[in-house]
Amino acid sequence: MAAILLEVEEDEGALPPAVAGINVNFCKNPACANFGVPADIVKWRRKARPELAGKPGISYKLHAVAKNRPALVCLLCGESFSVKSNLAVAEERRRFSKYLQPIPDACCTTPGCVNGSTPVTDRKAYYRFGKSTSGAPRWRCKACGKTITRSTKALKRQRITHLNKTILLALTNKMPLQRILNVTGLNAVTLYGKIDFLYRQCMAFAGDRERAFHSLPIHRLYISVDRQEYRVNWSRYTDRRNVVLRAVGSADNASGFVFGMHVNFDPEMDPEAVEEDARATNDYDKPYPHRKYARLWLQPDYDESVMASHARRKRKGLVRQAALGDTIEDSYEQAAERDDPEVTETQDHTQRLPDTKGMQIHEEYSLYGHFYFLKDLLKWAAKIRFFLDQDSGIRAACLSAFAQDVKLRRVDAFYVRTAKELTVPQKRAELTAAKARLRRMQAANPSLTPRQVEVEMMKHEIRNRAVFGKWSDRWCMHPAPNMSEPLKAMCWLTEIPDPLRPEGVPVVAGETSTELVPYGTTPVYNDEEDHTARLFLKASVAGIDNFFQRVRRRVNLLERPISTSSRAGRTWYGYSPYNPVMAEKLLAIYRVMHNYVDPGKDGKTPAMRIGLAKAPVDTDAILYFEP
Repeated sequence: MAAILLEVEEDEGALPPAVAGINVNFCKNPACANFGVPADIVKWRRKARPELAGKPGISYKLHAVAKNRPALVCLLCGESFSVKSNLAVAEERRRFSKYLQPIPDACCTTPGCVNGSTPVTDRKAYYRFGKSTSGAPRWRCKACGKTITRSTKALKRQRITHLNKTILLALTNKMPLQRILNVTGLNAVTLYGKIDFLYRQCMAFAGDRERAFHSLPIHRLYISVDRQEYRVNWSRYTDRRNVVLRAVGSADNASGFVFGMHVNFDPEMDPEAVEEDARATNDYDKPYPHRKYARLWLQPDYDESVMASHARRKRKGLVRQAALGDTIEDSYEQAAERDDPEVTETQDHTQRLPDTKGMQIHEEYSLYGHFYFLKDLLKWAAKIRFFLDQDSGIRAACLSAFAQDVKLRRVDAFYVRTAKELTVPQKRAELTAAKARLRRMQAANPSLTPRQVEVEMMKHEIRNRAVFGKWSDRWCMHPAPNMSEPLKAMCWLTEIPDPLRPEGVPVVAGETSTELVPYGTTPVYNDEEDHTARLFLKASVAGIDNFFQRVRRRVNLLERPISTSSRAGRTWYGYSPYNPVMAEKLLAIYRVMHNYVDPGKDGKTPAMRIGLAKAPVDTDAILYFEP
């Protein structure tokens, strides 16, 4: 796209500034020169500057797509995307990474003491001085004689310790809270205190183990990413609306290790204080990316979103059940119709914001924070392949966090779309048809192994990809599906043309015939084509979907709720939580049990397979873990 740019001068208020090295306001098209280059928008002047045309970083145009929603247009490729608050992304990244921060050692608290910044582990400055009445270790400062006690907060006030293991296993094995109360004889206040204790211990244990990720000798990771929705029951009969939360999760397909389950809810925020401060600072009147509380759902914005969502649904009408290809196309159309394609949240009159302590987060910022969390956690990995559910918000967040790694070919990303609505008989029929195709191809090419047949069939699918959506993404079908994903389509999002490739030769070269080509007779770039085909064959979201299924089956409070027509869309489920913070705590507790405690059919836990443990972890090691 040719453009004659004008002479500009700097305008510091045009775009949000970078925060903590984060700037997500750039083109998300990996094939564009502006990909990963933050926009540098400045005031326009009439004098033309042809020499600036096509220059990365400056070749953007700022415009508005809706009230208080600025957007950028890349003048090199024409892609449009909304402007985001870098501060909000940094806040979510910090929130998700908090458990990984080591607990600092205690120091002398005497004012003016020379050991005020020296930890108690320094034998030159302190000596051991027995233990406190609660059993916590004590030290005495050699300089001033002050006694320092390092107590573990999680172990304080634990009087009924013999029930800790019972409650942990009950929570993660489908037992309702009321049944736990009946079995243990505890009251509700004590039980909720125990859940808080278990949450703190699980986070402390996971943080201590997962800080060691940087030293693991793993060269490739195949990570699936998706989201799951949780509904919180109403707490007042005068307001029978649900709180709807969504958690984004990432899992390694090979080991099953779940890196994170992050809910778009911050329990530490006070809604009354935030709303009051937002009014005092005129936060409501500012464009969304320039707000102090850009990541938080404020009540006026939520009410406005409910009205806008209602209007869109009224225009759209009923959604029809369609084939997989139609479903893919529908997803692109829905993204194009939204004011912000990255925002997939839909509110209606049956939903509300939490009315307890804590505030709901704009889901797109939780997505960005999740991928920046992964970037920090997995910076040691040599190669990462992301397999993403078809979601424009997940795509934008992934490509924003790993833009430079995509350029270096360290990271690749794929869309994966499966027909989740199929019944079991339909899944079996699709699987039977796929196996029949494989047998026919094997019979026609007896010199090839079954795996080689799959590779050749995948290469044929890649050569004949179909184009979907306004962004012309190219999709193909998986030739060898399984029962969990019997009908699967894939799109390579980070397919970047090789500048060294001869002009006119496609990224994936080869014959276009429907017949399989034996190894050794494939045209130029055969090795690369084979590698690409094997990579497509690995595309799957089964890793995270399997964990989602386990959550539904093993955590009673997070089981899928049941809606009835008599409630006009409202959903109430007897076992669902009434406090949104319970969803975050129970997900964190079960993630630790899944990763470190529960072995699979091979006798290994996900942590053992990925290298973070040598054996299944005993629950006592988590319950009484001390940093």
